[in-house]
Amino acid sequence: MSGLNKITVFSKPWQSESVDELGAKLVSLGFEGLELAVRDGYQVTPENAENSLAEVVQNLGNRGLT
Repeated sequence: MSGLNKITVFSKPWQSESVDELGAKLVSLGFEGLELAVRDGYQVTPENAENSLAEVVQNLGNRGLT
C-alpha cells in the first residue's frame, strides 16, 4: 500500500513473541508498521532500550515494516 498514511498496529497484544515472530506475523496480516511497546516483559524494555531498540527497528525494517 502506498500513500502518506501507513497501517500500523500497537505491539501490546503480542508480548510473548520474539521480534522475528512478531515481524512475520505483522507482515502476514498486512500491516505496514509497528508501534512498539517499550515496557517490562516486552521485546524492548526500558532497561534494554538503549542497546536493543536500534536492532529491533532494523530487524522489522528488513521486513518492510516501519
